[in-house]
Order: sequence, then C-alpha cells, then structure tokens
Amino acid sequence: MRWLRGLGRAGQPVDFSPAASDYAAHRRGFPASLCARLADAGVHLPGSRLLDVATGTGGLGRVLARAGARVVGLDPAVALLREA
Repeated sequence: MRWLRGLGRAGQPVDFSPAASDYAAHRRGFPASLCARLADAGVHLPGSRLLDVATGTGGLGRVLARAGARVVGLDPAVALLREA
C-alpha cells in the first residue's frame, strides 16, 4: 500500500479493506448496456485479455468476462479481492 501514501488524511495510507463487505453488498453494478457501448466504440471484448487495475470487488471484471473477455483483477486490498 506504499504507493497510496499521501492519498489519505494526514498522509496516511488508504486501505479500503474495512469496508469490503459493505462495498460488495451496496456498490451499484455496471449497466447492462456497458458492453454494447464499448462495442459501438470499437472495443472488441470476446477473446480479449484485460487487466482490471484496482478491481475492488470485481464488478467490472465480471461484466467484461460475461461478454467473452479473459479478465484478471488486481487490487492492493486483499479483503476486496475476497469479495470478488
């Protein structure tokens, strides 16, 4: 979490782990139209290999995977990854 230093209050590292279960339960998902909008913009998802940086609970990665992408999620908060 060293790379997050300075983003929190008084220069403290930011750690979203304590809120992981609330985040997973209450975070609004991505709209069903997202993949269609990406396709309209020329993004070809089926078979694509994607890295979801700061994936959190993996909501975006799941949507992209359902559209045929191969997704790897990366997040410094292990508790969020456990919710993914």
